[in-house]
Amino acid sequence: MTEWLKVPLSKSGLRLRNVGSNPTLSANPPFVKRKIMDREWFFYMLRCKDDSIYSGIALDVAERLKKHNNGTGARYTAVHRPAVLIYWQRFNSISEAMRRETQVKKLPRNKKEQMAWRFFDMDAKVHQYFEKTSSPQKEICLKLREIILQVFPDITEAMKSGVPAYADGIFNIRIRQNQINLEFSIAGLTKKQLALFEGSGKTMRRVEIRILDDIDEKKLGKLLKMTGKNLKAR
Repeated sequence: MTEWLKVPLSKSGLRLRNVGSNPTLSANPPFVKRKIMDREWFFYMLRCKDDSIYSGIALDVAERLKKHNNGTGARYTAVHRPAVLIYWQRFNSISEAMRRETQVKKLPRNKKEQMAWRFFDMDAKVHQYFEKTSSPQKEICLKLREIILQVFPDITEAMKSGVPAYADGIFNIRIRQNQINLEFSIAGLTKKQLALFEGSGKTMRRVEIRILDDIDEKKLGKLLKMTGKNLKAR
């Protein structure tokens, strides 16, 4: 049976998006029934019936969404329901999730809309590349993509030379047998900056990720901004 999620297109109405066609969406998304002892928290955004955007944090976004829609989630959504989920982001602690919530609430409306649409929309060929990948490599790829889009919301995404490429190859996500490589263009970098990467390539260097816990979001964010200095970062 095909699963569908209502995703608001604009104030004029809703459109249906097949959640089975996107690896970041499914009938059982990654935040459903997560182990509470892991203490992973999620920042999320909802679109309410009046087209306003509500944001919050939760341990279980699926359960929280149910509460918002039955009137017990928050005062605001109680009078602006129903609401649909348009964005979520996983964090390792409540403090990190709260910082993200504070950051996003300061963004103008158009930036929040941009976050939501880039989160759901994925290049079809990139989608196929990730879909053929098994866990945990798939989850690593999706997390690296999420980080890239957080830093550069307007960045282009397409398959190039057989791998997902961003900004026409300034950044690449490459699947290897025992790891995932996040590749960076090193044009114009100093020797000191080059030492922050692995590999010895003349045009590209990499950060190797073997497990999800290897991902240091702050470090990767700094490396993305450093190597993509000519791109517009958030």
